Amino acid sequence: MVLRVDSWLKVVTSEYIARYVPLRGSAVKLVIGDAATLAAVDQGLSDAASKAGLLTLRIDSAPVRVHLIQNVFFAIAEAVDWNALAQGWIEKQFAANGYEWPRPGEPVPLSELAETFSVAENLLTKSVHEWLTRGISYDSSMAQDFRNAMMQLCLSRLEPDDPLSSPPVIEWLRGTLRTIGPLRQVPIGTRITRNNGRVMLRSLCR
Repeated sequence: MVLRVDSWLKVVTSEYIARYVPLRGSAVKLVIGDAATLAAVDQGLSDAASKAGLLTLRIDSAPVRVHLIQNVFFAIAEAVDWNALAQGWIEKQFAANGYEWPRPGEPVPLSELAETFSVAENLLTKSVHEWLTRGISYDSSMAQDFRNAMMQLCLSRLEPDDPLSSPPVIEWLRGTLRTIGPLRQVPIGTRITRNNGRVMLRSLCR
């Protein structure tokens, strides 16, 4: 059965992207066509996903050995803007609790936030840790090391000068960190390999 690109995109958008995928559904779709058709499909899917608040990532199976699950994870992790995601999560937590982030999209030291909101720094620190614990640390659908990494990324938006800030954690996620020694304090206890690649991929999707 042959469909026009616009007709196919309309069905996929309404049946999958708008409803099914946001509810944690998944699907595999195969598209065959010339270069122009594939480019139109790619752009259409990206636009529809963006409108639905979904993240679009492209993985090319030519350079990535997709039969190795950790390589799939690393390829996706390479394409993810982790700092932006952590920043967005932190800003939403502050907004949900009545605090307007002073410089959207930018990290702000906790001491500056406390001064801006006229809140004692120790009380704001306690609140932030409660939000992180409730929203990330207690989410058992993610692997423990992954949860710890996400907490550190979020904290790095509040402590931009911390030596355990985002770069080492992101390198670990992308498989480029030579040793996990610098992350013992996070704490992260193991490298991402084929043994834990699948649970890490599930955690990433979560």
